[in-house]
Amino acid sequence: YKHYAPHTPLFEIKNISEWIPDSSSALITVDEILNTIHRQANILSLGSIHQPNKIASSLYKTMFLLDEMHLKQAFVFLPEITDAHWHITIRNRLNKMLEAD
Repeated sequence: YKHYAPHTPLFEIKNISEWIPDSSSALITVDEILNTIHRQANILSLGSIHQPNKIASSLYKTMFLLDEMHLKQAFVFLPEITDAHWHITIRNRLNKMLEAD
């Protein structure tokens, strides 16, 4: 069983301040972070941190959208998900994407 991994190089950041927006990269995050960013940038939202089931279901679709943007790279910032089941599910999917080459 092979998971979809984006063709766009993907890097995880642990703090939103690590992300420096530019026209050749994107940020993938959640609605709550997206709503705090007040600048023009390539940003894709996975949904609300309060609906982790929707984050899990939108992860692959978001990666397809990312690849359609034809950018140099993308950064993922995902705050801690408090629901243990969904945290594990989402982390497993995301880790497979981050490890893929």
